Amino acid sequence: PELVRFFSAQLESLSTSGGPESALALLLQRHVPDLVDGGIGSAAFHPTIHIGYGLMQDSDGEFIVSSRDVVDGLAYMVFSCRHPVGGRSSAEIAESMVKELALNSDVPQWKWESGIPDLSDALLSIVSDIHTDKGMRDFIRQSTELGFGRRMTATGDHCHDFLDRYTEKTLKSLHARFTAVNGLAGKKPPSFITFAMKAIIDGIIALYANSSVADDFFILHGVTSSWALRRMLYYFDSVVVQVQILVAYLKAIFSTYVTQGMPALVGKQRPVDSLPSWNDIIKKAVDSGNEEHVFKLVYTCHEAEKVYGSPSSQLYKRTAAQKMGFLPWPAV
Repeated sequence: PELVRFFSAQLESLSTSGGPESALALLLQRHVPDLVDGGIGSAAFHPTIHIGYGLMQDSDGEFIVSSRDVVDGLAYMVFSCRHPVGGRSSAEIAESMVKELALNSDVPQWKWESGIPDLSDALLSIVSDIHTDKGMRDFIRQSTELGFGRRMTATGDHCHDFLDRYTEKTLKSLHARFTAVNGLAGKKPPSFITFAMKAIIDGIIALYANSSVADDFFILHGVTSSWALRRMLYYFDSVVVQVQILVAYLKAIFSTYVTQGMPALVGKQRPVDSLPSWNDIIKKAVDSGNEEHVFKLVYTCHEAEKVYGSPSSQLYKRTAAQKMGFLPWPAV
């Protein structure tokens, strides 16, 4: 309650200089950069989910904000934040990456005229490298007796060099892909941050859909938090802070994957002759009862297809159909 009161008072004081959305932007800009290390993936990503879903956005880019959800999310992030011991901060890595890749400040946009294909392989290739990393295998064997929360903390504390290395590798890979796409007529996305965010969303959805652990509960939270993060990034206009948030988030995703035992990927989703309609998928989700994880997963996939279009892989609808039992999980 004290944290909620603190952030509520902060928001009220900021509201005197502009409207509610402007005040929320200032509140997030003031506090989120100090919290992302150890906070963005804390409590199974729930603080990030709270904040992002408080910044509701339809597929046309219009925001419907809930100040209370954002305040609750920030309070939750402070309460659950546990800064890792050792390693470089996300800000340090971001500053280095922005300089090395010569990134410029740009307000993230959520659509581009010509659709970009499924970008999930960019992140999945990194996950495959992590899966075969001998050092991480040794760490997993030593930490099997710990519960999820303690394993997550141990990963952040003892594997920071590993997390930093794979996070930097991911950003460099995404930038190379972005540069290549920029050279294609009619395929240019508005900014690197926009491109990177889509690639991360695609990759996490594909990781969830193709993991040898079917319907992994914690990777599912990665899916729903990725859509929340996409919303949150809109409120930051500094490219260094934007990249800092992506760095912290990628490290949290990789930590979650390691904490879950680094399950193997079982290949691409199987070809199917036809998929159910979105109406059928959504109806089954609603009929499943008051299960918020079902709703958020289907909502994320549905919104991703509305914003990004349907790639030839049909990644978004196929994953939602798997979750709702219309298709088998590849691992089954």
